[in-house]
Order: sequence, then structure tokens, then C-alpha cells
Amino acid sequence: MRKDVIAVIIGIGSYNDLGIIRSCGEAGIQPIYITNDSHPIIPIWKSKYLLETIVSEIFEDKILSILVALWKKYNKKLVVFPASDNAVKILDDNYNKLPKDIIISHAKGKIGNLMNKAIMANLALSAGLNVPRTIEFDLTTPHVDCILNYPLIIKPIKSLEGEKTDITICKNNLEFEKNSLILKRKGYKKILIQDYIHSETSREIGITGISYLNGEIEIHGYIDKIRNRSNINNFGKYYSNQELPIHVSLKEFMRKCGYVGIFDTDFIENDGKLYFIECNYRNGAYGYATTFAGFNMPLRWVNNCLGIVNDGISDLRNVTFMEERTDFLNVLDKTMTFRSWFKDFINTDVCLFWNKRDIKPLLRMPYFIKKFFK
Repeated sequence: MRKDVIAVIIGIGSYNDLGIIRSCGEAGIQPIYITNDSHPIIPIWKSKYLLETIVSEIFEDKILSILVALWKKYNKKLVVFPASDNAVKILDDNYNKLPKDIIISHAKGKIGNLMNKAIMANLALSAGLNVPRTIEFDLTTPHVDCILNYPLIIKPIKSLEGEKTDITICKNNLEFEKNSLILKRKGYKKILIQDYIHSETSREIGITGISYLNGEIEIHGYIDKIRNRSNINNFGKYYSNQELPIHVSLKEFMRKCGYVGIFDTDFIENDGKLYFIECNYRNGAYGYATTFAGFNMPLRWVNNCLGIVNDGISDLRNVTFMEERTDFLNVLDKTMTFRSWFKDFINTDVCLFWNKRDIKPLLRMPYFIKKFFK
């Protein structure tokens, strides 16, 4: 067990949180878990790797006071991993206000602006990435000042301002006006309009990596997002050894952002081109799949933060991953047959909840289901 550092994961009770905990624990880094969910269906706090779990609302004053208290209690350096956009912004807003031994990913206080998808799109274009036609639309104005191409997709201009369920596809003017009014009534003042570039042959791609303190950026391969539910990838493949030409422009984009830490980006491949969709300035939900493939991003980020030079990676492998709890809903709602799903399941290399080396979170699941139904 490493004695020079503790990892602190700030999460919302998701498998993203559990993946970071396991990535750190398997590398001998003791993790502490801060979560706002005291009764998740799957009790992540039962992970064998956790040193401590703290249940708290993810508010700025609470998080900052907890981090300082943990630093004083353990007298070790803390490397903090935000697993939600809210936690990302809280840490970035306070990047220069915490003790130097509490190390965070940040963009020097600019993450709030970088999360604006219009700004993000312009930065991606300037870095040489393809971006779908993008329009920032003020919902308080009566009309869009340009011709719209249908189908199109509308979404909150900042991920912090809304839910993924507020992302809507519009096929004509009537649907656009209807869905825009719904978002306006929800309190949105601005939305993003983008050409919807999906087709029968298109696919979703994820590229995740680390932007280091010295300006270097490490990326290995890409994620092929095979199945999604509620705009979240729950079954896919990580091709770790396949270098893409787009990696060069993506690295330039990350440098323009001025961000240091783990990142996760989304692309759509259509007609032979990769189109940039968005960047998440944190570990992606399927991040544990990269750890299983040999690219342990939390470990390598911790090492870099402590001034330890990471060795090169020579034994990366391709993996198939599944978030099995959500993906099985495809069988229950008859989106796919049990036979097809089970074939994918038995060919899966790593599940994002079940882990034979850390079994307690999933084994305790039936107790919480029983409590729920009571």
C-alpha cells in the first residue's frame, strides 16, 4: 500500500465512482469516497479498497472543508478525482485556494466557460477538429436568424444547467418550436442547435486520456460505443492500440483548453469523418475499462502529480466492456433478445459493476432491492 498519497473521489453513486475507486485501489493507492447519495441501489461504499466514506451534499463550502479536514487528519498528499460536472467546477473555481498538498485537475478557473458547448465547439474548430454546424440560440428571441437543417439536435448549452434527457432530436420546424418551448419553460435561456449527423452507418466514438502538468497529453486508441441507453454508453469495445489521425488535433484542442487532468471526449463517425461533440473534464464513465486494458489513468495522473515519471506502456490490450445492470434493460424492454444479450455478456472482458476482486458492492445489492420494495 502506498504511503505517499491518498485518492479522494467525489461522486454521485455511479459506476464511474466505483471504477476510479478500483483503479486506485488496485494500484495500491487508498481511496476515500465522498458522495451525496446515502442510499444507492448498489452500495459502492462496500468496496474493499475504501479507507473511508463520507456522505455530503456536493456544495462548495462543504467539499472544501471536508478536503482540508481529510488533509489534516491523514497528513498526506491528496489527489482529488471529481466524478461529476458539479464537482469538476467546484474544484476548478478553487484551484488556487486549497493547500498545495491537495492536488486537483483544473483549467485555472476557466472550466465554467469551457463547459459552454458553443465555446467548446469553436475551440475544437480552431484545433483542426471537425464539428457539426453549431448555433447558439437565445430562447428569449422570437426567431433563429439562419436557415435550420433538419434533422437537428438541441441541448443545454452547459451540461451543468440540465439533464441528458433534455437533449432532443427535431425533424422539422414544428418539433423544434415545441421542444424549444419545453426547454424555455424549464428555465433555459440559451440552447445549442447542432446538425444531427447520425445515420444508419454512423457510430459513436470516445477518446479518453490525460493532460499532464508538463503539457504532455497521453492517449491510447479509442472506445467504440456499441450500445447506449439514456445517452449513456453501456456496452462497447476499447481498441487500445489503434492510433487515430484525429489524436493530433485532439491534443491541440486540450492544450487550447489549458486543462490538466483526466478527460473524456465524444465523437460521431459519419461518412468517413469524425465529428467532435463534447469534452468532459473528468474521468469517463467507462474509465475502468481502460484500467483493465492496461492504461490506468488515475494511477498515471497521481504519479505525474507527485513528480514520478510514468513508465511506457507496452502491454495494452483490447477489451470489451459492459455496464451490465443498465444493459440488461435492453432485454427487459425487448430491445434485444436474451440470447443476443447473453452472447455479448459472455464475450465481455470486464463488467463495470461486477468485479471478482471486489465483490461486496454487487453482492449487497439484493438487500437494497428488498428494502426498496418494502
